[in-house]
Amino acid sequence: MPQSSAIEWAWDPRSPNTIAPATETLDPILTLADFNVIKYDEEAKGLDLAACCGSPWYWMVNHVVTLDEHDDTGHPYKRFPAKPHLQAVAEDWWWCGLRYPILAFPKSRKQIMTWVISLLFFGECQFRAGRRNIVQSQDEDESKAIIEKMHGVWNRQAPWIRTGAEWTTSSAKFANDSTFLSVPGGPSQLQGPTPSGYLMDEVGDHKEAAATFEAALAAVVGSSGTVLGGRRMVLVGRCPQSWWYNEFLADKLGAK
Repeated sequence: MPQSSAIEWAWDPRSPNTIAPATETLDPILTLADFNVIKYDEEAKGLDLAACCGSPWYWMVNHVVTLDEHDDTGHPYKRFPAKPHLQAVAEDWWWCGLRYPILAFPKSRKQIMTWVISLLFFGECQFRAGRRNIVQSQDEDESKAIIEKMHGVWNRQAPWIRTGAEWTTSSAKFANDSTFLSVPGGPSQLQGPTPSGYLMDEVGDHKEAAATFEAALAAVVGSSGTVLGGRRMVLVGRCPQSWWYNEFLADKLGAK
């Protein structure tokens, strides 16, 4: 299958050609032997690309290779961990924008929640045309670190999967007219074109969290309170669950 025809329906849950994450196995499907066969078979390359275009989970467990800076085994490059809770997060992200406007996840450091959501927004830009996804960190260093990690993921993909992109320290502009941005904190960072997707990372650490949240809500959700066209808004924070649910979300979403 040529790449241009795959992109027409890529990562859009409204299309009958896509596969929801819940329908798939947790274990990676492709082995090293599989890759050695695929790289010499044009039809197999097309089928593999089509599977990536149809499913974020398939792409992540088969084609995302990460660098573990804390590895002490001599093998720092690892495949994305196919864990049940991460598959559940991918499924929630998949349907966000059709069933509900906002997702919110409290996290601990070892849950790699920021990493998973950033990957999902990044992958959507690679496989779906015309998207503008933004990840907002609390400071510029964190913002640049996200772009650096995504660039590593992009570069380590198989050549028949990797989509052409232009990179800066804050963005990736894909050949399909999608853009992935990582910006530092502050409501002014959300001025400009309306984002297709938005992740506010480490909500509790933002100095202007309330004003930033309101700016993002207006940009992604709008005054209607519903998300149109598959837009997604995701909040992630490492904080006590009582504060997250009873204070932050209750206040920001108008529940009190």
